[in-house]
Amino acid sequence: STQEEMDKRSESKPQVEEPVKKSKEEVKTEKLKNVKEQEQQAVEKMIKAISFNYLVSNSYTEMDSYVEMIAQRHGYGAIIEGRGGVGKTSRVLKRLNELHKDIAYNNSFTTPASFFVWMYENRDKDVLVVDDMADFMNNVKILSILKGALWDVSGKRLVSYNTTKPLKDSDDDFVPRDFEIDANLIIITNKLNEENAH
Repeated sequence: STQEEMDKRSESKPQVEEPVKKSKEEVKTEKLKNVKEQEQQAVEKMIKAISFNYLVSNSYTEMDSYVEMIAQRHGYGAIIEGRGGVGKTSRVLKRLNELHKDIAYNNSFTTPASFFVWMYENRDKDVLVVDDMADFMNNVKILSILKGALWDVSGKRLVSYNTTKPLKDSDDDFVPRDFEIDANLIIITNKLNEENAH
């Protein structure tokens, strides 16, 4: 009878499950995923917050035409060049948002390897927007990557990055050396390197 009472008491107590301990790799992966989500939310918030009335001038309507051309897949890429602070970025992002395009946005600085990985991760978006990156148009490796993304062979655009050390994405998964890209590109810059024909 005593054993029966003990069994009944243990059955009536709620079972507390021990929390599952995560490995260092699982914690790292979870943190990277959270950072990636925060980055995406920041870009989406910035794009949605853009608010201004369109200025009508030949310069701006020409730029709008290029953005619409790329968004509607009438070309693979466009370069928008102009002085800093005149509204290139805001106008491009607002117009793409109005056209309901799925975009990826990258600015400030990148290495050739991280640019390749970013393009791979976003290869199926509608438009990739590259905004005034430091030394972007002077980097021979980046220019080579862009050539693959902007030039088709038999209707396919193949981007390649051959290195002895395989590249990994932010989830620590290997990235192929070659991939087909479907996204179009808009490059926004304050100044082109007129000495480099590439």
